[in-house]
Amino acid sequence: MIILQNIKKVYHPRRANAFEALKGVSLEIADGELTAVIGRSGAGKSTLLHILACIDRAESGSYTLDGTDVTALSERKRARIRNEKIGTVMQDFALINDFTALENVLLPLEFARTKKAGRRALAMQALASVGMAEYAGKPVNKLSGGQKQRVAIARAIVNEPALILADEPTGALDSKTAQEIMDVFKALHQQGKTVVIVTHDAAIAAQCDRTVEIADGLIVSG
Repeated sequence: MIILQNIKKVYHPRRANAFEALKGVSLEIADGELTAVIGRSGAGKSTLLHILACIDRAESGSYTLDGTDVTALSERKRARIRNEKIGTVMQDFALINDFTALENVLLPLEFARTKKAGRRALAMQALASVGMAEYAGKPVNKLSGGQKQRVAIARAIVNEPALILADEPTGALDSKTAQEIMDVFKALHQQGKTVVIVTHDAAIAAQCDRTVEIADGLIVSG
């Protein structure tokens, strides 16, 4: 499903402070894999995830997702892929605090080709799947960290993407809540989703089918 070939990513190119975050990464992830990406701070983990999420573009190399080379696609087409094929979960939740849980989950559907009449039902179904249906009408700023992350996962899966990407999704949570969130990701994996989790937590990585280690912008194992 995912094929990266010699991906290089440079921040601030052609400047004195240019930084090569990825130095030629090649990686394949099969459909249905549960993969952890580990490495020290600054190793390139989040940059790799942003490339996979079609948020950032690589300076060189190719990225094929589900048979489509997304490397040179227009921003509009990349946005469509992000909306329809990829669900992304961030450590800081990236929710709109003044919105309710339901309103947050509805947001991706507004950009999708989903009939308006069916959007609420889809959003409620996504919330129910992560155990948050009873909190649908509650403002996000009234939820705990674990509850916020569940809402963020519901928002990521509401369009039924085949690929779920998570950037340190348990980093801001206590160990008990972190395990509960990991159990949600494992349940998604068991449903056939491809899940990639960037993490510094060895206990989280150990529960994945595969661990890819990145150091200094290069994959060193996995």
